[in-house]
Amino acid sequence: MNFAGLWEEWKPKDVEPMLSCTIITANANKAVADIHSRMPVILGDEDLPAWLGEEEAAPEQLLKMLEPFPASRVMAWPVSKAVGNVRNQGVELLLETN
Repeated sequence: MNFAGLWEEWKPKDVEPMLSCTIITANANKAVADIHSRMPVILGDEDLPAWLGEEEAAPEQLLKMLEPFPASRVMAWPVSKAVGNVRNQGVELLLETN
């Protein structure tokens, strides 16, 4: 899964240069809307060359990528609340719960 993000190197006053980054969010699609009102912008593999600047893209083409990813291309299912704790590890966290 590819998330749209931005990064920048900047120099605050009297401090060494810093790298900063962000993941861009959009309104949730129908697959995610019951979970949260927004979601990360997901890029399809076909969008990566343009997003990463490896091929030319018009501003309108890039802005179109910031729309919610089609719900038909993602799946969501309930998992344990343990997934929200970074100390918990393992594939069992991804198993569906009822």
